[in-house]
Amino acid sequence: MVPSNSMKGITAVLVVLLLADAANAQTLAKASDGTGFHVFFRTGWTTPYIHYNTGSFWTTSPGVAMTKSNDSTNFPAALGWFRFDFPASTSSLELVFNNGNGAWDNNGNANYKINVAGTWQVTSFVSTPPSATVLTAASDDTGLHVFFQTGWTTPYIHYSAGSTWTTSPGKLMSASTSSAYPASVGWFQYDLAAPQASLQFVFNNGNGVWDNNNNANYKATSAGRWIVMSRRIYYRSGTILVTSKMITLVTGCISLVTLFVREQLFLITLWRLFKWFHVQS
Repeated sequence: MVPSNSMKGITAVLVVLLLADAANAQTLAKASDGTGFHVFFRTGWTTPYIHYNTGSFWTTSPGVAMTKSNDSTNFPAALGWFRFDFPASTSSLELVFNNGNGAWDNNGNANYKINVAGTWQVTSFVSTPPSATVLTAASDDTGLHVFFQTGWTTPYIHYSAGSTWTTSPGKLMSASTSSAYPASVGWFQYDLAAPQASLQFVFNNGNGVWDNNNNANYKATSAGRWIVMSRRIYYRSGTILVTSKMITLVTGCISLVTLFVREQLFLITLWRLFKWFHVQS
């Protein structure tokens, strides 16, 4: 069965859109401070390797082992962040990641490409990063502050402050005003005033899609600043490979393929019936 021209056209559009997301699978988290390229990678692998090319040649596979992040504010090791630093003399990078044992994250065969110095972040879609709440700042007596990084444009926080839960879907979060957690890379915040000192909570997009820490809920056990980086829906600016747009596109592609297959089967059936009646007559 030969695909129709309309089927080919729709498939081509979907491929272009998916590749556009793949091309932007790394995000500049912080502009250059003159110290070179800094790559932070979030993964579930215990010892990730970075295999890279700085212009003339690639490292010998599997590359160089990354170290656990020492940036407890922006890239906590508890959330699966690792880092690798390149000198200021580096002008461009092409890179991929692997677990040192044959499993690769290569941006859907497009590789990751960086042409500007600064701090870059990538979250793996090949492995599942750990999920947790991380206290990044102790209490300053202003209450409990939750920061959430997501690809949703209007995330809600549904929480219990002790006795009862908010009415679903919860409270709409606001775009982050913290320079440590910029709204430009998908950070939102919700503040509960002192003396709030504990919280159980989950997130959703306001339309039935939830991030509930694999049914364990998220928990903050003291006042202060807590962060959560979603691993269900990744960051809005094309930061990470698996975005809500890509999921929608893939789902749409499957639906369209199913529709056109049914169309073609229907036409073939009609053609066979026509031939049968023609023979009978």
